[in-house]
Amino acid sequence: MAKQNVTMIERHLEKIIIGAAGAVVLVIFVLYVVGSPNAVEVDGRKLGPDQFYTEMRTRAEQARATMQQGQLDINPSAGIKVPDINQQRSPYDYLGLPKEFTVAFVPPAPDIPSIADEDRPDSIQLAKILPPRPLVATVGRAFARLPDSILVRPGSTGGDVQPPPPITQEYHWVALFSAVHRKEQRDEFERVRYAPDRQKLLVAVVEAERQVLLPTGAWSEPEMVTGYSPRKIPVRATVPLHRQDDGTYAILDADRQYIQDYLTLLDSPAGQEEILRPQFQEFLENRWFAWEVPKQLPGLSVQLADYGAMLPTEDEGPTPRRTVEPTAAPRTATPSRRTTGRDFGGGRGRFPGPDGAPPVAPRASVTPSPGDAPAARAGRAEITRLFREADEAITKQEFIQARDLLEQVIQNPDASSKQVEDAQSRLLRIQQDVDRAERELFLAEERRRLAGEQDVGEDVDPFWLTDLRIIPGKTYRYRVRLLVFNQYVGLANRLENADDAGKVTLAGEWSEWSDPVQVQPVRYLFITKAANANTATLEIREWVRGEWKMGFGDRQVGELAAFSTGGDEFVYGAIVAGVNDQYTYQERSVGRDGAISYRERQTAAAILLTADGDVAEHVVARDAVLKRDLLSQIKKEQALREQLDEGPAGQIRPGVQPRLPSRDFAPRGRFPRGGPSGPGEI
Repeated sequence: MAKQNVTMIERHLEKIIIGAAGAVVLVIFVLYVVGSPNAVEVDGRKLGPDQFYTEMRTRAEQARATMQQGQLDINPSAGIKVPDINQQRSPYDYLGLPKEFTVAFVPPAPDIPSIADEDRPDSIQLAKILPPRPLVATVGRAFARLPDSILVRPGSTGGDVQPPPPITQEYHWVALFSAVHRKEQRDEFERVRYAPDRQKLLVAVVEAERQVLLPTGAWSEPEMVTGYSPRKIPVRATVPLHRQDDGTYAILDADRQYIQDYLTLLDSPAGQEEILRPQFQEFLENRWFAWEVPKQLPGLSVQLADYGAMLPTEDEGPTPRRTVEPTAAPRTATPSRRTTGRDFGGGRGRFPGPDGAPPVAPRASVTPSPGDAPAARAGRAEITRLFREADEAITKQEFIQARDLLEQVIQNPDASSKQVEDAQSRLLRIQQDVDRAERELFLAEERRRLAGEQDVGEDVDPFWLTDLRIIPGKTYRYRVRLLVFNQYVGLANRLENADDAGKVTLAGEWSEWSDPVQVQPVRYLFITKAANANTATLEIREWVRGEWKMGFGDRQVGELAAFSTGGDEFVYGAIVAGVNDQYTYQERSVGRDGAISYRERQTAAAILLTADGDVAEHVVARDAVLKRDLLSQIKKEQALREQLDEGPAGQIRPGVQPRLPSRDFAPRGRFPRGGPSGPGEI
């Protein structure tokens, strides 16, 4: 039964709720549909966001137009006093004082009275420039983004290294490594009685000549080689001499200024660094290890890693990959170049240490195995020794040596976290002493320079040169020489031969020829079998876009060695001229005692006629050995590349780039003399 007694609230509750909901909807409609809650008041007007920004844009345009049309309203008759601008100028400009003073090109050398007669002759002969030695050549290939070389001309402001191109390009090269023997050259200068202030050897350029091995087994005529460098200083061989009224010879002021500017470019650590050790390895993409660097030059104690070269290692682990930033700035040499190394922008190397502490290299994460206990004990003993020697160095106030020892502790993989923290704490405590010691060392060098002692450079100074204009598969040998600045240019009255005063640079003697090196071919051909006296099965291995690809097929006499495999075309520039399926081959073997023996072996062979007109013989047994060596080298190269891509950083000696043994990725030494069958082919 329905309820009969209903209260007033129950009777009208639904109406109240519906009315309140309608009011809320009406308010929302008015605020957010008709108007906007986000409004500001400008000059008594309420503006929404669109209206406000339109108003601001309009007023900004009006203000800019007003400023553009504005002008200073000055009445000339008002007598406004303007400050004297001349009083605010430089005293040199205001008083007309000269800013440049004419000075002698050569430091004055007044006669000093002495009791004994001067035994130095009035005139001298120019010294001979000794050849570099030893000379080591290596080969390699990689993708790189090499900046275009820029010319830094004397008297110009120079220029930064051009940014690398956006697209990588594959390069093949021969790298030459040798050394300048500055001490021996100073002895030669002293022998011919050069003045002490003119015994500094300034290298202007490193020249190289090469010969290519001809199919006949003879060497071609030498041709000049220009190595790659992102910055080059053009060389001027001579300047004209002009005879004066008194019979002496002199050079023009313009030439004298050129010589002074040229000397300024050469006579600096940065200038010699760019000439002797130009950047190249830094621009290689991912495969910086392909620029094969000898661990040590034969007969010398210098380590090329001390001069910025990077090498992969087998016993110390892979070094971190280096990358090059889009823009590369020229390197700036520091007074202590041998202890600073090179900065490979973007790569992992030395990281900032604690506040105030010197940067340190990353520590590789090492997981010891049960068999590593002796090595771990040796590592702990090494850390104890380093701490002890560091304490002794601090006691002797040899703070720079102490810093180097403590940094070795930080980089030691066997050091515990506590030992690393202890070493970093000690570095912080002696940091001010290290800074003071380095400052005193610098001031001592300055005092020696001001006292007249000449900075003649290191006794042995290594250099390198990279030849990019080579043909893959060819065999080359090289020799190098130095062009150096003539310290007696323009001083005809000091030389026996006045014409020598017009020589800006002097050409040195050529070095001995390097050992022959073969640039790794981009294409190999192997014979695998012969079905009969008319058909041979050939295999081609070709380097294509950074990887090795293989193709194979049967070819008959008279056919071109070319076929298609898996959609790839393989073309070898040769025609099968003959096939011998019953070929007697003298196989050479070396016993454990070093004895060489030969045995006959029945195999197959093919004769190929190349496009150059050369005749090449391929024997199945011999090609099998060559193919095995090639595959082994490819496997090693791939394994090293994957190892370096995985990432853990190897050990880096404090202050220098990694110093590691080199590898050889090109199977050299097993190919017959006479060169390849064609450009880039074996």
